[in-house]
Amino acid sequence: MSKLQGIKIRNFRSFNEEGVTLDNLKKINVIIGKNNCGKSNVLRFLQLINSNLREFKKFPNNIQNQYRRNELGAEIALKFNGEDLPVNKERLTYRRKEILQNDHFLWYNFNKGIIELPVFIAEAEQHELIPFQNQYSSAGKPQLQEAVKGLWSGFVERKIKRVFDDLIYIPHFRIIKEGHDFGDSNSSINGSNIISKMFEMQNPLIGDENLRKKFLKIQKFVSDLINKPDLEIEIPHTKEEIVLTIDGNRLPLESFGTGIHQLVILCSTLVIHENCIVCLEEPEIHLHPELQRKFIRFLDKTNNQYFITTHSNIFLDSSKNTSIYHIRNNGKFSEISHADRSKKSIQILDDLGYQSSDILQSNGVIWVEGPSDRVYLLKWLKILDDQLIEGLHFTIMFYGGRLLSHLSFQNEVIVKDLISLLKLNRNAFVIMDRDGFTSQAKINCTKKRIKSEIGEKKCWITKGREIENYLTESTLSKWIDKKIKIDPDKKLEDIISKKTKKNYGSAKSKFSKEIIQYIDENDLNILDLKRRLNQLLNEIYKWNGR
Repeated sequence: MSKLQGIKIRNFRSFNEEGVTLDNLKKINVIIGKNNCGKSNVLRFLQLINSNLREFKKFPNNIQNQYRRNELGAEIALKFNGEDLPVNKERLTYRRKEILQNDHFLWYNFNKGIIELPVFIAEAEQHELIPFQNQYSSAGKPQLQEAVKGLWSGFVERKIKRVFDDLIYIPHFRIIKEGHDFGDSNSSINGSNIISKMFEMQNPLIGDENLRKKFLKIQKFVSDLINKPDLEIEIPHTKEEIVLTIDGNRLPLESFGTGIHQLVILCSTLVIHENCIVCLEEPEIHLHPELQRKFIRFLDKTNNQYFITTHSNIFLDSSKNTSIYHIRNNGKFSEISHADRSKKSIQILDDLGYQSSDILQSNGVIWVEGPSDRVYLLKWLKILDDQLIEGLHFTIMFYGGRLLSHLSFQNEVIVKDLISLLKLNRNAFVIMDRDGFTSQAKINCTKKRIKSEIGEKKCWITKGREIENYLTESTLSKWIDKKIKIDPDKKLEDIISKKTKKNYGSAKSKFSKEIIQYIDENDLNILDLKRRLNQLLNEIYKWNGR
């Protein structure tokens, strides 16, 4: 099987002329996003390619498959290694040799049946075009470019047909029934009725004993998944149903509940169809979390490449053979981003008590040091916009504890992994204490690096020493019932300890909930607090399409 390394799609349904990219594809590729964001469009597109392999020019170009009536035909780009391109390597000029060392995306237009010449060919000099075609030893630049386009279009078209010839699409609605087809138009599935296939595997002809091994493989997978070692599957001679024997009870499949029904469908299909591209919609339907985890392990043992849409966090916290893509619709078109799930980032998440799914499924993440920061921030945001809801419009997460200590180190590896974590959801906003004894104190290099990587508009370094320095004299005086003078360069706990017996540092979370009762709109006019809050609000509004 020729696995896909990367694909791009444009001019299809919610994907505009700029297109979307799924790069660094792995064995299991999980696509997440809200309902109606466009995540199923990736699977539909791949299925349509399979359905139109014989004649690409018949690729559906009706209005429901176009983007915003732009009348442009749907296009796909496949990722190729430079060494695999149709190039006469011996005739390449020295400055063009680097083409062989790099990966390249080549665009193919289905309705026109041609590729879009890559930049390194479009910008090549006349004599440099010779190695990229096999029609001329000498010709004018237009003729050479046409020859290249013809050769390379055929090369890409053959690759598409080879890769997508073995593709199956499994919809979110699945039922085993004699005569039932899994897809509307998928040639790999139509006419392949699952009960008949399993009957054939159960009772193979002489010489086809491998089919019997496949049947036993299905039985073993299902028994392992539901933890029933004595499970037996059989197909009666009528070929009208699947019969299971579990704990001595011999009953039709539909008698055992929807979850087992789903597992038999999925396992049977994925064993019958090996070395395929599998498009799978919401496999978690009717499977409880433990079954989902077992099913992921089952996928790892098969020989297919998977494109899966899901709402389940179980599929996001899965194996090293998984790539995750987050799709959003901004109201005009869909965008896809690849989630960085480096080993170190996942370790840091474990330290914090989070899973990658907590971050990936949020509209946007605001990173703060700890619980008291969250309390103050929520109060300030509520004053400016009381319609915002934590958990719906944004999520607040803490980078305190073990991770906070990394901020003072200049270890390049730690800093890089920390930044990957903060950017796991591309809608991220980071709030960091300035620290230092005076406002003239230099921000340390790590915080500067984070600000540079995250982006100035998505980063807030406090003007005072800490976030507590945004609390006004009015607020604090009401709380301790004494007149208090604040200093933006001193720690709040030191200021409070001189006026009261309260040990603020030992119970920040408790005291912060008391303090916010005395905060009102006038208290936002301190240092750069109001400006920073408006900066954050603008980001939250963008995350939510406002």
